[in-house]
Amino acid sequence: YKVEEASLDGKSMAQHIEEAQIKFRNLCELLLDLVCNTPVPEHLRYLLKWAQDEADTKLLDGKFDTVSGILSLRFVIPALLSPNGLTAAQSRPLMRAAQALQALTQGTTLSNKEQYMSFLDVFFSSNAARYEDWRQTVISVEVKSIDELKTQIPAIPLPATSPKLVEFVTKTPELMTALKEMRP
Repeated sequence: YKVEEASLDGKSMAQHIEEAQIKFRNLCELLLDLVCNTPVPEHLRYLLKWAQDEADTKLLDGKFDTVSGILSLRFVIPALLSPNGLTAAQSRPLMRAAQALQALTQGTTLSNKEQYMSFLDVFFSSNAARYEDWRQTVISVEVKSIDELKTQIPAIPLPATSPKLVEFVTKTPELMTALKEMRP
């Protein structure tokens, strides 16, 4: 990828890179706001609580985060990667942001494997507690047994992705503006 000097608009390459990093960090913040502000259906909360309790019981170290895995891999990431009407250039930042959110939910950073993503370390460190608080809120329901769980969850299929997230991704002016500002 070669940048012509004329396309720099009088700014240095470092300034362009810094601006792009700030825009990307803001996109990640916007998407995290969406995740933390989207209500999780009560029946899904019961299921997640039960799954986390089972993992805690069977995996003695208690470090396996079932809730984050299910929510991010089954709902959040597919919603980010499936919006209609986006160009390839607009969807690329969403793919990278999905990767960043996945790392946040796992309590890791991207800079271990991809040094060029180290600018997001501040995003990870400043949002880890916020994400954990939200995760704890999601599973703050009381489930006594699997039989009780069966009575609390309606017999309806869960959507493949959260409709509210998909709607947000495709219809939020702030997000669409952020995506248009991203450079390929």
